[in-house]
Amino acid sequence: MSWFPFKLHQTAKQVFTGADRERLVCVLSGWQYGRDHNDWQLNAYKEFSGGVNPDAFATAHYWGGYESEDHNKFQNSPPTMSQLYEANRKSTKVRERFEINKAIYAKHGVNVIAYEGGFAYVPNSSGHNYSDETIEFNTAPQMELLYEEFLEQWDDEGYGLICFFEYGERPGWNRYGNFGHVFDNNQLDVPKYRAVTKWK
Repeated sequence: MSWFPFKLHQTAKQVFTGADRERLVCVLSGWQYGRDHNDWQLNAYKEFSGGVNPDAFATAHYWGGYESEDHNKFQNSPPTMSQLYEANRKSTKVRERFEINKAIYAKHGVNVIAYEGGFAYVPNSSGHNYSDETIEFNTAPQMELLYEEFLEQWDDEGYGLICFFEYGERPGWNRYGNFGHVFDNNQLDVPKYRAVTKWK
């Protein structure tokens, strides 16, 4: 599907004129787990574009559940917020994926931005689906600390960030995005966005 954003961008450039046309950008979406996928996406895009990169490559590096040595502690019951913070803070998986994909970005010389407001905590894929716990942790005070660590790493590489509202129905909302849910009264008074305001 790498041809689609290129074609859409070209079509938009024919529709818009003047300053509006100059503001158009083409963003290609990637995947945190997809080292080969991301490389393929960028190569395929350049085939369609005549060797030109998209204006930006968008990706997000999720804290994917219990990716640490603490994994077995959480097999039978949902962990506390403090346990989740410690487990995810110690996890090396996110950082390993980040380093792998960073090499792909550098190889292609592409600008990188974080979509969906950056990383989010999601349940692991082994069958545990603690929806209440997932929502609670993404809005818990500990998330502000974890998000600050993510932003520091992201900033070290000079990557950009998209602020993002979650507007899906429960139980999905507040898993993604660095603002609160679009229908909440406290959209900006949430841990992730507090971290963003301190970051920039």
